[in-house]
Amino acid sequence: MKKDLRKILIIGASGFLGHALVQTLEKEFHIEGTHYSNPVKIGNIYSKKLDVMDEDSTNSLLNAINPDVVINCAVAGVDLCRQNPAKATGINAMFPEKLAEWCSISNAQMIHFSTDLVFDGINAPYDELSEAHPLSEYGKTKLIGEKSVLYRYPSALIFRLALLYGSEKGFISWLHKTLNSGKHASLFIDQFRTPLYVGDVCSIVCKALKPPFASGLYNLAGPDRINRMDIGKIFAKTYGFSLDMLKAEEMSKRKHYEPRPLDASMRSEKSQKRFSIQFHNIRNGIKAMAKADPLFKENRCIRSLQIQVKLALQMIAGGKLSQNEAYRQIDLVKKNALNMFPKKGTTFDLIYRPRFIRLIEEVYGKHNE
Repeated sequence: MKKDLRKILIIGASGFLGHALVQTLEKEFHIEGTHYSNPVKIGNIYSKKLDVMDEDSTNSLLNAINPDVVINCAVAGVDLCRQNPAKATGINAMFPEKLAEWCSISNAQMIHFSTDLVFDGINAPYDELSEAHPLSEYGKTKLIGEKSVLYRYPSALIFRLALLYGSEKGFISWLHKTLNSGKHASLFIDQFRTPLYVGDVCSIVCKALKPPFASGLYNLAGPDRINRMDIGKIFAKTYGFSLDMLKAEEMSKRKHYEPRPLDASMRSEKSQKRFSIQFHNIRNGIKAMAKADPLFKENRCIRSLQIQVKLALQMIAGGKLSQNEAYRQIDLVKKNALNMFPKKGTTFDLIYRPRFIRLIEEVYGKHNE
């Protein structure tokens, strides 16, 4: 495929969304990127270090690259906004405004990202015309950034993002790591969002880079209004984790440093129509993550066997099985394990096969004395 000859600069290319955009867009466009602390490889080169609070360095870099498109993924998260409001305001509000000024003067296309946390949660679901009333410092700085960008450069494009998820970072990535480590995950049952698959954002940005160019404000949100506990159940079932590892928690009873909306769900009909896209629902989004994970089947295999062994031991220890039934149960687990082993040479075969053989043989031997 012949690449688009325009230069695209992704600011914050090492972050969750920025890195996903690099991986998607570099297939079709000429990409350059910046990072603050963690460089990312783009083709045969690495991203350039940039502190967006340094106005002189930012202007020098912009003038040197002279991009046709600037995609701003730089963001001060919730914790930084609480710990250092002045710095957060600089990153989330003042920097986007300066960037919009440069893009306006240079006639460069600009794409900027905001958040569903600009809303207070009282009158959800929200569309692009809904009045924003942020509760947190994070939401306030992002709202100022939105307004400043469109004031300085009305041709800019702003995407308000719902709860973003993907395999590398974000809520579901955290959930995966937590459950994979054997820990329980506490998940809210009283806060509702419209989770957004990062792959859908990348698809829309690809479309936005092609004429006719869109401008103004667009909500990007998945079709499901759902709480984190229900997301966790869908994830656990897909990846083979026990639902017992999920613990319900009420956000309204947790002592947050800052208030957060109980319902930040958004409507995205405007985006669907303009960019001709159907957003993944949460179930299909998680399946898409699993499909892209090369170790998904092997890891699910491991968890399935762990559950089978655990259940077998519980039934035997509880005296629910006769001696012959206990032997048959252990034989079944062993047979399933051997059937699940993939071809020799895989990660599973080299690392986990000996472990499971020992485990199953120990159980088998223990009850076959």
